[in-house]
Amino acid sequence: NIMVTKITIGSKGADESRSSIVLKEISGHQKWKKIKKTISLIKTLRRSGLSKGTFRVPRIIDVNDETCVLIEERQRGKTLFELVSSVNLDVGRAYFKLAARWLATLHGLNLKLRHPEDTVQKERSRFTSYLNSFKFTGNPSLDEARKLIDFVSASEEAIFNQVKGRFLQVHGDYHPKNIIIGQDITQDISTLFVSALDFDNSLCFLPAFDVGYFISQFRYQFRRTPLVEVHYRKSIFLEAYRELAGDAGQRFEEEITLFELRGNMSIASFLIKVGKGESDDMDWIMQRSLDLMGKINTETDF
Repeated sequence: NIMVTKITIGSKGADESRSSIVLKEISGHQKWKKIKKTISLIKTLRRSGLSKGTFRVPRIIDVNDETCVLIEERQRGKTLFELVSSVNLDVGRAYFKLAARWLATLHGLNLKLRHPEDTVQKERSRFTSYLNSFKFTGNPSLDEARKLIDFVSASEEAIFNQVKGRFLQVHGDYHPKNIIIGQDITQDISTLFVSALDFDNSLCFLPAFDVGYFISQFRYQFRRTPLVEVHYRKSIFLEAYRELAGDAGQRFEEEITLFELRGNMSIASFLIKVGKGESDDMDWIMQRSLDLMGKINTETDF
């Protein structure tokens, strides 16, 4: 229910760049209502410091309520997913660390623009949806999925009861294909920036949610490139994150592992929806999830 048109304006200038915008036409009242919340969030983020410099979000150019059309800046660059696959290792790691620092910058704003109870209801609904994906398709991994989803759900319920005061605004869908690395001026590395896209799933939750979800998606998206897991370790991402975020609490890494597992369940549900419920990809994600649950059971008691 979204039609996206990318428009490039004019001929290339001296720095080989052209103005570019994204026009989004939204059908459906509920979807437009959700988009309006996203627009408000992006505007708040830009007012809070993510409008220029190294860490930023796209600029909203115009909003038309009558036609349900949004026009936003299209930022020049490539996704982290594209770059990790194509650049020198040292450069790729530098971008990997910048992605971690962008996330730490977002969390450092300590914004609370959604109600924690909204998160509780959304997560409960998502877990029901994830399990139904397995049930209604007769997926052979149903029993394992039920154990995993029940485990994550129970762990999150404990979090809801204990630490809602630590919730803050998180991205909600932070992964390599939603992260843009670019330069305002092609030959000037001082104009390098990192920007994040797609805030439609933003919610008020623990910062570890974004970190764990990113690690889960990163591992899955590069599952067929084993050397990526060797060279782009979670510890590198966390070290860069902490450079700006500081001490995130005693249980931060334990929470990250839980949300890695939570991210895997999202991926598994998606695989079923696109007809890959009995694929090698599903086998990979389920085995990794079972390993993560075993690790949490050994090291943690949520």
